[in-house]
Amino acid sequence: MKKRITAVFAVIAVCCAVISIAYGCAKKKSDSAYLTGQDHLYDIAIDYLREEYMKEEESEKENWEPELEDYQVFFDYKGFGISQENNKKYAYMWVLEEAYYVVNGDYHPGPGSSMPYKFEFEDDKVVNYEVPMDGTYYASSIKEMFPDDIEDDILNYKPWEELSVDDKVKEYYSYLDSSEDDTN
Repeated sequence: MKKRITAVFAVIAVCCAVISIAYGCAKKKSDSAYLTGQDHLYDIAIDYLREEYMKEEESEKENWEPELEDYQVFFDYKGFGISQENNKKYAYMWVLEEAYYVVNGDYHPGPGSSMPYKFEFEDDKVVNYEVPMDGTYYASSIKEMFPDDIEDDILNYKPWEELSVDDKVKEYYSYLDSSEDDTN
């Protein structure tokens, strides 16, 4: 009888330990403490993307027909939070990027994208970033990339309701003689 009681207590102790560990792991992901006063990291992330985008486009310029003038990329974003783990910081964002160029005195839309990003920083420098997988893996990759308390916000976010580069584009290309544009 004493052995049976000891075995029951042992099983209960093991179950409690497993539940405690599982709860701790789940809590760690969902209780992200977001940093304040770190919004400059969003701008650093955008500058990083701008540099990478322009490097890529510069290498492809020789293939452009007709010759494109004043090729620019414009960004807008929504920040969902910045967290820290050890010496690394993470910025969770939705980024809209749209390229424009000039042909025959008018500006025209080029390639673009709108998607969530997870940026990793060390010493306030981007060292890595992730974007979700597409297709059937989209939702599951969002759940892997983002803390539990914002993953639903990302999945349900409607960027077309909040993000736009239209004003930046019109202001930048205001030097063109023509008031007409090909963006509508």
